Amino acid sequence: MNIVLPAPIIQPNQKFPKLITIPTTAGTGAETESTAMVTNLQKGMKFCVWHPDLKPALAVLDPELTIGLPKNLTAWTGADALTHAIEAYLVPDFNPLCDGLALEGLALVAKWLPIAVREPENMHARGGMLVGSCLAGIAFLKGLGLVHSISHMIGAEYDTQHGLTNAIVLPVVLRFNLPGQSVKVLRMAQAMGLQNPIGKSLNWTCRTYSR
Repeated sequence: MNIVLPAPIIQPNQKFPKLITIPTTAGTGAETESTAMVTNLQKGMKFCVWHPDLKPALAVLDPELTIGLPKNLTAWTGADALTHAIEAYLVPDFNPLCDGLALEGLALVAKWLPIAVREPENMHARGGMLVGSCLAGIAFLKGLGLVHSISHMIGAEYDTQHGLTNAIVLPVVLRFNLPGQSVKVLRMAQAMGLQNPIGKSLNWTCRTYSR
């Protein structure tokens, strides 16, 4: 028999209990935040619910908990982490800490995501993805961009998988955003292990779209 206990009521003079987060996918970055996403099915909209005093006290990143995740969800949640890192880095605000975390998260995801999809039992790949996802999740405290703005609304209206929607929207948004971002494009290419010839090609693309 299932017993459902009522949620505890926190009085105004009480502190929030300790929040310990344990992710079971490598992508959302939710373990770094106390924000909950709520979908209003009638309005077809997504809303964030949060409180400034409720922050995770500890995040436990255990790669064993992601073993068994289907390949499609591994890829889609990984695309979410990739998008977090890219969008956080491209946000024009000045935040060197978040920029550094975004680039390192991008490097880890670029390295380990293909392996995690091909070799679902690879513990190093699963661990690398968890760390990359967590860093990208912290980085987007700086902000996100059009990919997430569009993806959230599409997901709320059509119940699409968030990471997959990000992956579909990302190339179009990057074509719109990258003109004038040649320095950041080169840094991202380097973080992903792409060599200078490809980095130059990306810079040329930026100039092309700036015309």
